[in-house]
Amino acid sequence: VMQERIDQHNAMYYYLAGRTSAKFEELCGEGSSKRVVFIPQAHELVGPVYDSLQLRIMKDDGSAAQEELPELSSFLKMMQGLKYSIAKFSDPANARNYKSWQYLKGEDITPEVLPKTARALLNVCDLRMLCHDTELEMEKLATDIAECFKSCFVN
Repeated sequence: VMQERIDQHNAMYYYLAGRTSAKFEELCGEGSSKRVVFIPQAHELVGPVYDSLQLRIMKDDGSAAQEELPELSSFLKMMQGLKYSIAKFSDPANARNYKSWQYLKGEDITPEVLPKTARALLNVCDLRMLCHDTELEMEKLATDIAECFKSCFVN
């Protein structure tokens, strides 16, 4: 059962990544898919289980921003309004964010001490996925991501 769930998570992750790129091109315009990057989660020696996905919202030219994009909060609120469990990866309330790890000393994990880590988390969104997601649900999610992005980021 465990391997079946892993396989299902991973299949839906790859399906969603492909469909989201296609929806960006369709709804936001040619070349717009460079504005969203799905962040790989696996080291070569570790088998992935894509039970969440992290995606980075990029600048217009497809490069990473050096500061938080002003539209990011509106995008997340719109997605959350559609009942998706999505948040800023950099949010201290996100359990995956190093700043929320209680076993680390607060002074050892400030953005000033870890500037590369802080910069790497800018504009990264964390979205939970379910083990029973279907292609139909991933198609809707891809459309919703693209439509919310278009509403918030495309002039």
